[in-house]
Amino acid sequence: MPAGEALEHKLRLNEGDTIVYLDMMLPGPLEVEFHSHTDREPGADDLLMFYNIHRNGQERGALTAPFSGIHGWYLNNRSAVDIVVHLEVAGFYAVEP
Repeated sequence: MPAGEALEHKLRLNEGDTIVYLDMMLPGPLEVEFHSHTDREPGADDLLMFYNIHRNGQERGALTAPFSGIHGWYLNNRSAVDIVVHLEVAGFYAVEP
């Protein structure tokens, strides 16, 4: 991940779908948010849920989607150096662009 940049890795899960995940990176200046939200539609109330926000360098677990929508990781590299992020995901999902 380039220095000073952010990216979002998004997965589409249907309600009840399960993923198992492991992400590993250098702890410190990399901010990680694991979150989800419903599809944004005009006039509809969006549901946003944060599962974990950290800088500790590793996260692992399983998620069964409480609702259909986008589930994923927002990564923000606040350092002056590039960082390698390793993310493994298995389960029932589709990758979102």
